[in-house]
Parts: sequence; C-alpha cells; structure tokens
Amino acid sequence: MAVKDAIKELQKINVQRNKDLQLKVDLGFFDQEVWIKQDFLETGVKESAKGNSKAHGVYKTIYRGDVTEYEGLEVNKDEVFGIGAGRLSQRLQRVRDVFQNNGQTIQSENSASDCQLSKKMYKMDSNPDNWYFSHQQIGDEAVSLLYEKQLQQVLKPRFSCEHMAGK
Repeated sequence: MAVKDAIKELQKINVQRNKDLQLKVDLGFFDQEVWIKQDFLETGVKESAKGNSKAHGVYKTIYRGDVTEYEGLEVNKDEVFGIGAGRLSQRLQRVRDVFQNNGQTIQSENSASDCQLSKKMYKMDSNPDNWYFSHQQIGDEAVSLLYEKQLQQVLKPRFSCEHMAGK
C-alpha cells in the first residue's frame, strides 16, 4: 500500500510542476530573459551569466541576408526561420555541421546526422554569414520544450515543423 501512495504523491507533484511550468510559459516569464546573439559559424555556445554550454535552452535561427523572396513569399530582414530546443551546444553544432556539408545529411560508418532546418536554410541561402542564432539558456528540459512550443505557435517560423515542437 505504501508504494501506491508514493506513486500517487509523485503524480500529484508532477501535475503541479507541469502547471507551474505552463504558467511561467503562458505569462511570458522567459521573454524577459536575455537572448544571446551568436554568429552562425561561431562554434560552441556563448554563455549567459547564469548558464553553461551544456544547458538546455531554446534557440532561434534568424536570417539577415539579401534574399527578399523565397518560394513566393516575402522575406523580412531578421526573420526567424527556425526554432528549436534541447542541449544548446549539441543542437547548434548539428545545424552548423549539416549546413556546412552543403545542406546534406552527414554519413559516417555507423550513423547519419541530419537536420531538416539546415537543409532548408542552405537551399534558401548557402552563405553562412547571412544566418545567425539567438538563444536562451533555461536549464530545465521540460521548460525549454514548453517554451519552444509557445514560440513556434506565436512566431510560426517557416522552416520549423509545429508538430515537432515540444518533443
């Protein structure tokens, strides 16, 4: 009986934690935090005062080049084309690696590294100087995923799949 009670208590705590996290996201709690701008080819992750390079967070991929139209739609300066979440150092590096591989999947002997965002970016403008990241170290995976989902719903970046947000 004690195990069942412990499980019920853990479920209550988890439900409350999820409500607290969603409330922070709904209130725009993280909008007030600092977004760190980083050149596309700059390796690693610029650290915020409160974070570290292995921290979970949210990133935006932003265009600053001269393309004014893509696939029949207007392109705006500093338009967000992608939003993602996860361990920032790993996510940003994968985007860079696939982009620098001419937007193609990287094949190795035992695995493949792919990034749909990079493929779409490269197809639109293959000059890495025309792209940059803006990221925010949050530290908590669950909060990062919730924030990613909210940002995708609000900003609707063309190269992100909304059904993948928060996963």
